[in-house]
Amino acid sequence: MDVGEFELCDPREIEDEYVRSEQLSLLRRELAFIVSDYRRIVVAYYMENRSVKEIAKAVSLPEGTVKSKLFRARKILKEGMDMAREFGVKSYKPEEIIFANSCSSFGKNGQPWSILSHLLYKNIFLESYGSPRTAEELSLELGIALPYMEQELKFLVEQTLLWEKDGRYQPSFPIFSRQVREKCYRKTAEIAPTVTELLEGVVDRFVRACKAHGIDCYGPYVEYEEAKWILLMRAFDYFQMQTKTGPKLSSHTKRPDNGAWDIIGLQLAEFSPHHFVGLCGEQYKFYYRGIDKKTPEFIDPDEAAALHTLAGGGKCDPAQLEKLSEHGYVRHTDKGYEPAVVVLRQEITQMCKGRFSASELSELSGVAGQIHALFAEGAEYVRAAAVADLPAVYQEDQKMLRYYCRMLMGSDAGCFDRGFVFDRALEDGWLRYDENTTAALGAYVIV
Repeated sequence: MDVGEFELCDPREIEDEYVRSEQLSLLRRELAFIVSDYRRIVVAYYMENRSVKEIAKAVSLPEGTVKSKLFRARKILKEGMDMAREFGVKSYKPEEIIFANSCSSFGKNGQPWSILSHLLYKNIFLESYGSPRTAEELSLELGIALPYMEQELKFLVEQTLLWEKDGRYQPSFPIFSRQVREKCYRKTAEIAPTVTELLEGVVDRFVRACKAHGIDCYGPYVEYEEAKWILLMRAFDYFQMQTKTGPKLSSHTKRPDNGAWDIIGLQLAEFSPHHFVGLCGEQYKFYYRGIDKKTPEFIDPDEAAALHTLAGGGKCDPAQLEKLSEHGYVRHTDKGYEPAVVVLRQEITQMCKGRFSASELSELSGVAGQIHALFAEGAEYVRAAAVADLPAVYQEDQKMLRYYCRMLMGSDAGCFDRGFVFDRALEDGWLRYDENTTAALGAYVIV
């Protein structure tokens, strides 16, 4: 049939055919799922009673093309109304994912977290991950009207969280499955006891050697039993940073609204819980027996500067010192204020190399080698598991692939984090805590 000769049906014909009480909801349903360029023309012609000439002018198309689209749209609508659509399971049982983020600056509107918290977006990511989907497919799978879905997809592309190619969408970041997370967790749990024992040993040996050579390795203001908490975590961080799969990025990916960040997605997985140990500035926060609540989440910058000055032997504003004393970071003495935290010195490594005996250095080096080997074993296991888990598109950029593996090993991802070693050190009695322990446990300064 020549499209130019096609006679459009009268709007009342559509009403007579479809708009009966039992058909009206079906028509509305199908209008929600028809693609936007058809939908706009159909609504203008049949609902707004606009002429083909008016529509053609409004959408900048030839009249013949408008007629063709109307003819095709009418056929699509009738086919859709005649079939029983089956909506995807995710419209009824949404899956949850969490995210691990590394950033140098968030977007001015709080991106990415202001976006990632939306359940709809999480489901879009999950549904299109590993199998790019069209807007229509996502609309049906998630039970969301197509106009709304198209708007949300456009937004996610603009925010660089989705890639779009040839009308198909997929996340711009990897989502690690619960299976790979659980595999990595089991590997971590397997090596954690040995790693903890070796870390405890290297800290004890190091401190003994320092004392033997008159080297102050954690300051005179706290007892060793309290300094252990920081020294153990510092040792863990050192070996973790040395052996993670892949280097740090020199800079994070530039994002809209002056953001610079990178993320990975993580499907929820079943883990045996362990206590979280965070690092806020120069303080480890131990989420154990309320320790984390005894001091502020972050020290005020002016107060932190005063604490550094005091630890370095300088004079400070008494008002700042008084605030620090309220939180337990400094204490009153007969001579005035003094720090109540661990004080680490930048030159400690060179001092030890210059004073330790060859046998002491060899002993420490041997233990460090064992720790490095275990961390490397865990890192290689995670890398191999991650690569096997990722769709090919996320493996094309080798630099980002190494970075994704590195993030998978981080504490946000629940892999080999400080909590494994912390809990083990508590279990074997190497770390001990009671109500008399300093409120500022975990705080330190480097001078």
